[in-house]
Amino acid sequence: MIPIIAAFLPFISSAQNDPPCFFSENFDGTSVPGTWLNTSVQQFDNTGTPLGTYVDAWTVNGADTANANGNFPVPFRTGHGNFAMANDDAGACDCDMLDVKLTSPVIALTGKLNCALECNVFLDQNFLGGEAHIQASADGTNWTDVRTITSTGHTWQPVFIDLAAFDGSDTLQLRFIWTDNGQWAAGFSVDDVCVYERLANDLALVDAQMADVTVDAFDGSQRGEVYRLIPVQECGASDQIVSATVLNRGTTMLTDVSVTADAVVAGSQVAINTSNAIASLAPGERATLTVDLGWAPDVPGEVIFHWSAQSIGTEDEPANQAWSDSLLVTDQGFDNGNHQMAIDRSGDDGSIGLPGDKFSLGNRYELEGSGEMVTGILVRYDDATAEGSQVRARLMDGFFNELATGDVVEVSNDDLFTSSWTTDMVYLPFTVPYGPVTGDVFAMFESTPDSGAVRIACSGASPYGAS
Repeated sequence: MIPIIAAFLPFISSAQNDPPCFFSENFDGTSVPGTWLNTSVQQFDNTGTPLGTYVDAWTVNGADTANANGNFPVPFRTGHGNFAMANDDAGACDCDMLDVKLTSPVIALTGKLNCALECNVFLDQNFLGGEAHIQASADGTNWTDVRTITSTGHTWQPVFIDLAAFDGSDTLQLRFIWTDNGQWAAGFSVDDVCVYERLANDLALVDAQMADVTVDAFDGSQRGEVYRLIPVQECGASDQIVSATVLNRGTTMLTDVSVTADAVVAGSQVAINTSNAIASLAPGERATLTVDLGWAPDVPGEVIFHWSAQSIGTEDEPANQAWSDSLLVTDQGFDNGNHQMAIDRSGDDGSIGLPGDKFSLGNRYELEGSGEMVTGILVRYDDATAEGSQVRARLMDGFFNELATGDVVEVSNDDLFTSSWTTDMVYLPFTVPYGPVTGDVFAMFESTPDSGAVRIACSGASPYGAS
């Protein structure tokens, strides 16, 4: 059998078990809400000379705008839309961003007990950028640091903060502060701000993935990425391991915390197991548990996974303890998914490309199977792609040594029709199939120089190490 590596496919994800917020802000608009206080900063030209003009330090936009200049790679998250950011690299700035503040409106905690704040932040501290801080105040004058944020690496970081010290205040405000340390730096992003009352016993299952996410993305001994389409030939090398992240949203210590997961094929449960238990989980603490199902898919089709979290004692919010997701196991033939392997499964979110300039882009795949032949890649063109543009497929190993390449071909009108009006993708073959293939490989798409505009449709999150 000869599988096709499918690049640039979309993504499906389950919804989070969110807390019951009485104050929330997801920054899904196009600007900072008028009820929030922003910081005004002076603009500079490209020589560092002050221009005497001022703009808001904090803006609301998406990952593509944040990384418009290639230096603030805020990860895209499916279903989360825009976010607030202080960005020293794109938009209206280069600016002086010393201690720029974004301050919430007044939040009334009158009659509230055991309040907490949850939010998500991204800070890479590249180019000598400084730490970020989250502060709280009951009077708008005296501010208390409730969290210091250092680099979150390649991912958004979830934040949990106990606000019980402010219970009963009718004038609570929160503010987010970042400094560029007087340097040309990247930025700081904030999203999903939520203030809520905690229950006594509340174990929440806040994320689940169909792989062992405790493995480093570049650990060559086992897979570190989460695939949502995978060839059946890639499933039997090791047992299916799944992961779940739990959070103690309550006010009391939880004991013997564990996660049970199962797999269902064609309506029948084919595997079930429970993780090792955590002896105790403190209020506000989160942990990621893995479950070895002792089984791997061996036929093409849909696999439904279920997770449930549990601990000893009573549970005040059991609805937060369940999760489900699905994996499509592919095989030869259109009806079986044409051996596609991808981290994504849904509709397009955007596109990547350049207007007539040479560029390459691609996805990394971790192949653990017995070693199959690879014949080419699948892509979908964006509407901005010009007919007649010249492109080709390439395959590289984990060190970017070329393994296979395709002939340069022109984008045809049929290719554009397939991309725009059908659910199909365009197949770009290698000149000679390559294999057997095992280990890490990169499926690459290349646009040749001066051949016309080319943009490749893409969607979903791009986890660290995937693209």
